Amino acid sequence: MPQGVLIGDPNHLQGIVTPIDVATFVDRIARAFVLFQGIELGLSALIDRAAEPSQVATRAEASLKHFYEGQEDRTSTRLADMTFSEYVQIVSRPAVGLGDLHSPGRRRSS
Repeated sequence: MPQGVLIGDPNHLQGIVTPIDVATFVDRIARAFVLFQGIELGLSALIDRAAEPSQVATRAEASLKHFYEGQEDRTSTRLADMTFSEYVQIVSRPAVGLGDLHSPGRRRSS
């Protein structure tokens, strides 16, 4: 099994690419996406802990209506169906801010 690929032509070798080179390149490219996914999952979990599904739906409808004007059927009201951008909107819009998201009866774990 080959341990690398020669780059160039028979008269002018430019380099050798090994499996480690490819893995390093893919890691460098994918790292930002993996970090972003972790942030997205963390924000989703935070919202889920802080609000009941009905609160999330109400906030989504109020916060996202300007994005989907004329296409209200596209508005996601469940966390599982929302994008990162939609998460940000439901927690940052002043009219429906984060301040009252926590329901006192809902258990918070540390």
